[in-house]
Amino acid sequence: NMKKHLIVFGIIFVLLIMCFSGCINIDENEDNNDISIIYFKINPGNIKIGQTANLSWNVVGADIVSINNGIGNIGLSGYLNINPNENKTYVLTASKDGENISKTISIIVDDKISTLTFSNSNAGNQTTITVISIPEDIILRWDDSIILINEVESHTKGYEPSIIYLSPDDPEISIGDQFIITDLIENQEYILTFIFTLSKDVIGTYSWMQ
Repeated sequence: NMKKHLIVFGIIFVLLIMCFSGCINIDENEDNNDISIIYFKINPGNIKIGQTANLSWNVVGADIVSINNGIGNIGLSGYLNINPNENKTYVLTASKDGENISKTISIIVDDKISTLTFSNSNAGNQTTITVISIPEDIILRWDDSIILINEVESHTKGYEPSIIYLSPDDPEISIGDQFIITDLIENQEYILTFIFTLSKDVIGTYSWMQ
């Protein structure tokens, strides 16, 4: 009888332990509310000045997500095209209930570019400048450029000499693009200096006798 009683007590004890364990079971999902940065990346990590890179991220559990360098608040996941003109470090910060976590990535921008070359054709007091070669490692835009004539910035109107662009609807500089420089003086030497404003570098010079 004693043996039977021990067996019964043993069974009851096991059942009580199982019941007790079920009553105090810890919610396995309790920690799932923690914030986490799944990824924060930039592709490519090295670009030439004027080129574009892609910034992408994925965050879970946060109420507020932000990126520095003027980007500001963003969604939990997404991507953004960036066009920095110098080396940059981007910091993603995710926040919830006073808790903050962050991740940092950087991009390297090569501001050394090859040069533009030109040819020209004179006609009285004006000349037509033609682009005959362009850098292969960068996209150049007219809006990112300044043209100096004899070290003086020229404008499309109001100043002499003036520049007339023959491809005003095309924002990118391409081989064969032309512009006319007017109000020149015959038998005078001129020097054209082409400046890329993003890097403030001279990327092309050209001289001719009018």
